[in-house]
Amino acid sequence: LVLVLVLLLLGLLWLRAVRLLAPDVDATEGAGSFHLYSSQDCYVDFSKAPDSWRMDNKRRLPNRIPFVDVLVDARSRTFTGRVLFEKSRFRGHHSWEGLLVF
Repeated sequence: LVLVLVLLLLGLLWLRAVRLLAPDVDATEGAGSFHLYSSQDCYVDFSKAPDSWRMDNKRRLPNRIPFVDVLVDARSRTFTGRVLFEKSRFRGHHSWEGLLVF
């Protein structure tokens, strides 16, 4: 329960930071938002990403891209995982690696 509350608070802070740094981007759920429900159910949601966010092959991003190689360490309160852009690169990247500390 505490981890869920921390994730919700971090999500709100992330959306506020995006709104300050990139006011032209609709910083809402689905615009590159992280969803971390369990180590088997976590993904980045692009379902409401701006139309300008395109893969390098000019196709739209998938609605969801799951995290792979997920590790959750309760002791150090960290989440690590990778997002793979399998069909094409996204802005020159074939993957993102994430590290979240709660």
